Formats: sequence, structure tokens, C-alpha cells
Amino acid sequence: MALPVAAFAADDPATLSGAEIERVFSDAIVEAMVLGGDVYIEHFAADGRMTLSGPDGNHAGTWRVEDDRICVDFGDPSAAGCWRVARRGDIVSWLRDDGAIDCEGVLIGRGEAAN
Repeated sequence: MALPVAAFAADDPATLSGAEIERVFSDAIVEAMVLGGDVYIEHFAADGRMTLSGPDGNHAGTWRVEDDRICVDFGDPSAAGCWRVARRGDIVSWLRDDGAIDCEGVLIGRGEAAN
């Protein structure tokens, strides 16, 4: 599946509120491309657990919504952070504080719990 590149501007009106982020990501499966081009499959369980599968293996972590941002933590400061989220249809973008896109993904499913 081809992922979008630079689909959103920093001031895009589609930036989501905390409640909207919760609705979009709870029990969602996302195919995401990070800067550098690596593609990951991310499972966001409704209870805050998440899994990430990609070229460097499988990882378990947590996710939460804080101050209208999605936050993830994989137990290492270099693998944790919070981002604003923009959405257009099934495409979601994680936005850094400067408005630049850090990661983009496509919502590809729902209902598979993270392990």
C-alpha cells in the first residue's frame, strides 16, 4: 500500500481534539510510515496498550491522549513522545510542535487488540 507524503499543512483545520484522537485510535490498526521511510503496523488497544511491528521487530508499549495530542511510550525516552494529529479520511498525520509531519499513516482496520 502506498502511503501519502506531506498530506497536511501545519495549520490544517483537520487537527483533532483529544476526544477525536481517542475515537480515531481506540482499537485502530494503522499502517504508518516514519521519517526515513520505514513502514510499521501499529495496533492501538482501547485500554492504552499498543504494539508496533516493523523492520526492526515487534515492540509493545502504551498510548494515551494528553492536551489534544497522542502520546506513545515504548519504555525508552528515545521511543516516546507526543504529537498533534491531523486527519483527512483514513489518512492520519502526527505533527511535531513546529507543524512538520513526523509520521503519516492509513487507518487499515479496527478491533484487533494489542498484545
